[in-house]
Amino acid sequence: MKVFFILLLSVSLVCTATNPKLATLPANSWMILDSAGIDIGGRNAYSGGGYDRSRNRFMMFGGGHWDGYLNDVPIFDIATATWNIPYTADPGSAYTCSNVDTVTPGMLKSSGRPASRHTYDMIEYLDHVDKMVMWSGPTYSPLWSCPGNTLPKDTWLFDPATAKWSYGNQTRMTQPTGEAKCGAYCSFDSLYYAYSNDVFYSYNASLDKWSQVSLTGSYKPSGYDGSLIPSRKRAQFFMVNPKTVNNVSTHAVSVYDVASRSWSEQAVLPVGSMVYSGYDEVWDDLLIPNEGGSKFVVFHAKDSSVELITTKGVLPSMAGDRCYGRFFYDSADSVFLYIAVVNYKTRVYAYRYRRGAPVADVTPPTTPQNVNATALSDTVVQISWNLSTDPENPVTRYIVFSDGKEVGRTDTLTYRDSALTELTRYLYTVAAVNAVQMKSSQSTPAAVTTSANTIPPSLVTLSPLIARCSTIVLTFTEPLDSASAVNTTHYSLDNNGIVRGAALSADGKTVTLTSAPLSFTASYTITLNGITDRAKTPNAIAAGTKLLFTVPNAQLVVDYGASAAANRFGMAGWTRVIMDAYVGYMS
Repeated sequence: MKVFFILLLSVSLVCTATNPKLATLPANSWMILDSAGIDIGGRNAYSGGGYDRSRNRFMMFGGGHWDGYLNDVPIFDIATATWNIPYTADPGSAYTCSNVDTVTPGMLKSSGRPASRHTYDMIEYLDHVDKMVMWSGPTYSPLWSCPGNTLPKDTWLFDPATAKWSYGNQTRMTQPTGEAKCGAYCSFDSLYYAYSNDVFYSYNASLDKWSQVSLTGSYKPSGYDGSLIPSRKRAQFFMVNPKTVNNVSTHAVSVYDVASRSWSEQAVLPVGSMVYSGYDEVWDDLLIPNEGGSKFVVFHAKDSSVELITTKGVLPSMAGDRCYGRFFYDSADSVFLYIAVVNYKTRVYAYRYRRGAPVADVTPPTTPQNVNATALSDTVVQISWNLSTDPENPVTRYIVFSDGKEVGRTDTLTYRDSALTELTRYLYTVAAVNAVQMKSSQSTPAAVTTSANTIPPSLVTLSPLIARCSTIVLTFTEPLDSASAVNTTHYSLDNNGIVRGAALSADGKTVTLTSAPLSFTASYTITLNGITDRAKTPNAIAAGTKLLFTVPNAQLVVDYGASAAANRFGMAGWTRVIMDAYVGYMS
């Protein structure tokens, strides 16, 4: 008998600025920005995404029905018009009830990642923590039949720098849940807002805390199958929500005012309008696709009037695609982008909106004042400053510089610079940018010195790899000194266990130990000594750090009904086998 298993590894990603091709796009016209695309499979089905303004890139997650469900994160770099997927999605065989964590709903135990689900407009990128947030959403996969996982009440944060997910809402506060709901990031108070079942919630990612927003007034829009769009200029949210007029289904534009905490209906849209929309912060207009993208309904926020315009250029087919968060405003290039799907491959379209003559702008924003830099730790500095103003066009973002080099962009009045070096002096300046890309001069520098690293490393998790019962993976809180981490005398096992080798990961936080074979269902205690971090004055892990673990029993499942899956890999006659988190084929 032949048996083989496939193990897939992850990679990291770096992205950047603007796309020169978009500068040639005429007013009120579409163009194709990327026609090559990636094979999107089932991701097209009701998937959402978030736009990272600081790095001008877009991230997708979710989607899929029974014919395909993927929990990877395709990332589109707008500057280069290229896609990257930083890790490989979990295999279909991972979608079993026994592999779903009941303590952490919606998580696949084999990878620690969220299961794929319909995400609608329930994803957003949070600038202040530099992560993407995703919550709830129904899963249309074999997990549909698992107790408690049809609509998991969960919150997740994705860090593109490490390509890793972390589970939020650790204290299990009441949070929004459901299907076809919507949410948006409010940069002026650094909160994420979600609208679900006519209840408004806010999520503070820094504190990992959900709260219900107490509304004033009696009007509440229907949030089902809607979209929520923030206006930084107005400190308001726009919602395009379903509405029935004289027994005819259409949509309305409702506005939420942050200061008064109240909703109001502002306009009823023409029949044929869609739920997804984008806000042009230069023109102060909300664009809603109509009739498959050949027209736009324009909601003029200034006076709540509605206008129908016809588009030109290479028209995308938007009808029925339900792209939700995949139609968005690219503030770096001042265009709208739409992630379409053609023959199961992505195709990215761009649209430039213009009406009348823009506001003449002859002065840049005022230079940010009172810039202050504070060391929060040995690796993190927080920079803050006062609001800049502009008489012609609104200030839309700030650029932060460290020692003369750009380190980040934000639309708030604070920024955290991380991954710094301990006991090192840094000089920070800030410049303001308005809606037509005019930039102020850089501020007076603010100097700061990071503190010393005095916190010793500690053990976060331990995972015995079941299919290879002689491998133990240890994860630590910070990068370790290599010499101390790979020294096998720093690890000991009781119960006659023997550590034979140690390897340190590239990021320095994970140690993989090889040992004499461990016994299934047996318990072991591992003891750690002499392991240090990379501080200038090294800190050692607490002497005699111990952790008890039990090696679970391995389970081998022979899936005779998976011949179709085997045949997809060109292996007719092979039978799929599942051994814990590993999938393979045998003959």
